[in-house]
Amino acid sequence: MFSNRITTLAELNSDYIVFSAEGISAGFINRKTFEITYHESKNTAVALLDTKITSPQPDGNVWLQLIKRERNTVYLSGLIGGTVYAFDNTNPIVPKNSTDGTASSIQNFDIDGDTIWVGAWVHGLFIQENPLGKAIDKSLALKKVVPIEAEVLSVLSWDKNFVLAGSKGNGLYLVNKKTFEYKVFQHDRADAFSLAGNKINCLLKRQQWHIMGGTSAGLSKYNTIQWQLNATLIKDDFTKEITHFSILNLKTTRLG
Repeated sequence: MFSNRITTLAELNSDYIVFSAEGISAGFINRKTFEITYHESKNTAVALLDTKITSPQPDGNVWLQLIKRERNTVYLSGLIGGTVYAFDNTNPIVPKNSTDGTASSIQNFDIDGDTIWVGAWVHGLFIQENPLGKAIDKSLALKKVVPIEAEVLSVLSWDKNFVLAGSKGNGLYLVNKKTFEYKVFQHDRADAFSLAGNKINCLLKRQQWHIMGGTSAGLSKYNTIQWQLNATLIKDDFTKEITHFSILNLKTTRLG
């Protein structure tokens, strides 16, 4: 492995896992042999995620912030550019879409139909037009919709009415998708049902009624039936920060 600072990892297809890291735009892990290859940056006629043209050495280009796959579409955002791109997984083409750069570096996003909810390296919650099905050189609309006074580290579309935005120190925001009005949940040491911490690095919707939030102080589970937050603290030494960057829902199979 060229770099130990892995920024994102996703399932590309049945044969490969794709990842990015510091100094690597894209790398590929063969799921059968575990061989690692890298994007061939000299060949500009192919997309970043084309496994047919690869190199044994990394390209040294700017790394990607996030890669997500939905059916045959792979969405990604880079360290620079402030745009979420979309690749057709069955026919990769280099996209030339762009935005006005308002969102700077996009560190997290969530796909919600024709809208993409965006968290960036600047304060606030943004929305971007989904590039899927549009010309690859189309300029995409992007705007700030909630003036959160902190970076948004995690975003999650909850249902047709609400989206969740986890901030870097200001707590968890529940945002109305139509009006952009919001309610803020924050940590309160006197409240047993408050957030474990106000820095929300990752969010996961688990089944219909539970939201999991990974914070800098522990894991929080939100039950929408009881309208309560239950916090699981990982430590009792609050002088040191412990950070959860991702949550995965594993499906288990019973044997016998």
